[in-house]
Amino acid sequence: EFIDKLHPGKNVQVRVFHAIELDEAIAASPIEECRQEAAALVESTCKRLRKRFPKLKVQGCFMEGSAKEAIVEEATSWGADLILMGPYGKLGADKLLLGSVAQSVLPNSPCSVVLLRAQKTMHNAPSTAAYAQPRANN
Repeated sequence: EFIDKLHPGKNVQVRVFHAIELDEAIAASPIEECRQEAAALVESTCKRLRKRFPKLKVQGCFMEGSAKEAIVEEATSWGADLILMGPYGKLGADKLLLGSVAQSVLPNSPCSVVLLRAQKTMHNAPSTAAYAQPRANN
């Protein structure tokens, strides 16, 4: 819904990015299962975006490591113009609080960051999507 309000043109690129925190993943379930879930989650989000916005160039990726660092590194290396961060696994009172990942990304991001509020049906959404206009070659 947020992307729809931006009225993206045909040259807009979106990268759906998800970081797997290894310490949390290992505690929750086997690492290979976490990798498969992350890949499926990113791909399903990409499919939904492609279907809703056929003119967008949508890519998906995930990596293992600290989400706090990975999001900023990915946005910097990709040249993102905007980071959209959604809640991940936040239910009840937790969704009212700004998570530690968002608290770290906000001051360290190379671009603007938009925090999307939780929806009742959104539980396992990817952490971030980056939005970028292709840069002109100077």
